[in-house]
Amino acid sequence: MINLKKILFPTDFSDCAGQAFSYAIDLAKRFQAELHILHAIVNHTYAGYFSPDQEKLYKGLRKNAEHLMEDLVEKYPLENIKVEKLYFPALSASSMILDYADQYQMNLIVMGTHGRQGLSHLMLGSVAENVIRTANCPVLTIGKVTEQTKDNSDAIIKNILVPIDFSEHSKKSLAYAMELATLYHAKLQLLHIIDTPIYPAFYVVDQLATTSIAVNIKTRVLDNLSTLLKGLGESKIVSETYAIEGRAAMDIARFATEHQSDLIVIATHGLTGVERFLLGSVTEKVVRIAKSPVFTVKPYGRQMI
Repeated sequence: MINLKKILFPTDFSDCAGQAFSYAIDLAKRFQAELHILHAIVNHTYAGYFSPDQEKLYKGLRKNAEHLMEDLVEKYPLENIKVEKLYFPALSASSMILDYADQYQMNLIVMGTHGRQGLSHLMLGSVAENVIRTANCPVLTIGKVTEQTKDNSDAIIKNILVPIDFSEHSKKSLAYAMELATLYHAKLQLLHIIDTPIYPAFYVVDQLATTSIAVNIKTRVLDNLSTLLKGLGESKIVSETYAIEGRAAMDIARFATEHQSDLIVIATHGLTGVERFLLGSVTEKVVRIAKSPVFTVKPYGRQMI
């Protein structure tokens, strides 16, 4: 059973954040949870002789944020939801979000992501990715505006995609997905990506042999996915299993689009430092490129189930 009492919704008042607000409201209603709306007032100027008066600048930014906050909450029905409106000066938005979530024991962070790619992502990074990487609770990220919730405060979730690599982390994400599927009366889509080997041209590879091996692997994967589902006990949730060859992040995102997945539930392995720099993170890449909302399950910290 999901235990959700406090939801943190960080906002920069962008369209992406507005889209995420719909999901935060929907969950707050379903669980009668507190909704903490946080705006980090980040001053990008530097203190010095030519800088404007810092206190005056902060007051101006705070006043503007308060107007934008009122405009935001007036657009949505928030009756019977306990709402906290928060404004804090910060050197870094992600640090403020993480500190607040820990200090006030948030169960879930719901936030928008701008989906930057290429050079802009390399130079600027992503507040959402920084939060996903180190938050001590699950994080739900929503990208660009989709028609289903553009003018509706109720999140529509009919299909939930769960990428499975058979690690303990992915088994935890499946447990979350089953709870969410029960909540939304949604169908589960279990997906395993079979990493496709790429052989150099000078290799002499028997095409029939490699095809036979791939078919055998796919059959075994589908059997293991079915066994994994059965191991979680009896359930009335409708589920489908898939095994495809490809590259993890790219093909998870592509599958979600082609199969109309309304939510991706995926675990992060908690890699940090040099290990994360070398290997990257499938979860972060999925968050960056997927058109569907992504619910990230953490291997540590506060859990909702």
